[in-house]
Amino acid sequence: MSGIVDDIESLKRKHDGSEGHDIEKKKRGIRQCSIRDCVKFARGSSGLCISHGGGKRCSHQGCSKGAEAGGGKVLLCKKHGGGRRCNAPGCESAARNGFFQCIAHGGGKRCDVEDCNKAAVGATNRCVKHGGGRRCAWPSGCEKSAQGKTDFCKAHGGGNRCTYENCSRSAEGVSKLCITHGGGTRCNFKNCNEKTRRGEEYCMEHGGRLLCSVENCKKVALVHSSLCKQHAGADRCKIENCDKDSRGKSGYCISHGGGKRCCVVHCAKSAVGTTELCISHGGGRRCLDLRGCSKSARGGSNYCRTHGVEEQIRLAKLPRSERRIILVTEAKELKTILRKEQEKKTLQGSHAPSHSSKLFDAPRNFYNKLVRKTNDEAI
Repeated sequence: MSGIVDDIESLKRKHDGSEGHDIEKKKRGIRQCSIRDCVKFARGSSGLCISHGGGKRCSHQGCSKGAEAGGGKVLLCKKHGGGRRCNAPGCESAARNGFFQCIAHGGGKRCDVEDCNKAAVGATNRCVKHGGGRRCAWPSGCEKSAQGKTDFCKAHGGGNRCTYENCSRSAEGVSKLCITHGGGTRCNFKNCNEKTRRGEEYCMEHGGRLLCSVENCKKVALVHSSLCKQHAGADRCKIENCDKDSRGKSGYCISHGGGKRCCVVHCAKSAVGTTELCISHGGGRRCLDLRGCSKSARGGSNYCRTHGVEEQIRLAKLPRSERRIILVTEAKELKTILRKEQEKKTLQGSHAPSHSSKLFDAPRNFYNKLVRKTNDEAI
């Protein structure tokens, strides 16, 4: 009797398709990646999906990405030449799935904003400029694009950072260093270490800058353009008779309220650099004089106007590239020494010392030694 009931139930399952669903579910369960909470299919006999190491891997030295079909007998990932390539003449980039072109030549999903042909980012239907992709998670409401796998834009610490010791600047291009420490493309002029403009072989000082293509105009052209700001139709301040550039999406220049503003209540001044404060409230770079000066650093120096005279005279004798590296290095060394002395005093239970305290002796002596050494070499 029980056998007849089982046959009836089996016929019902075949009739409503549930048996096929169970079989398909079982097949999927067998092929599913063995990593917990991963729903992707396993590749080959590894029991893992491509993301977790399953399937064939790229044969390029030091690369562990999944190999793509279409790379010939040599197994390669998309980055190293595997898979289908863009059919645009002279382009070797990987073609997007379902297209014969790479992103730059029209492959992949495009932005749905009218007259915009840029690539849509992620699961959105818009490019980065029009709000596509992930945005910066900075609490004050930053609308810039989040970089890489981080939740922040470059200005707020997102993306790849410089690997130089104690440096928190953004890494430039495919390098692991910031511009100051050698990242990005450098000028090909002999003994010049300056950064070049995008697509150029020389820095601006050695002829790498692109001038505006308008006749008799000697202004520098914008990046990705052959025109300067004036002839490219860059957004101007909305105030009548003001020809300054507008900042951000405000429509106004800095003088008329555009750009980032100081976060202190009732302060309408412009925020400086990557800080959220104006100069009066501590924004921007501060003077590194070891006598307790908290004024703003001026120009390309690490010191205020009062304490920067000797510094400027000393640095004026050096090449610009060497001067920049020395400024950054000295600033970090001075800060490190001062911090260690402060921590030492804190552990000993002493209160904050006055300007004449021995707390500043070690950094001050270190700085004076640097000045004397540089002056002796100049003589």
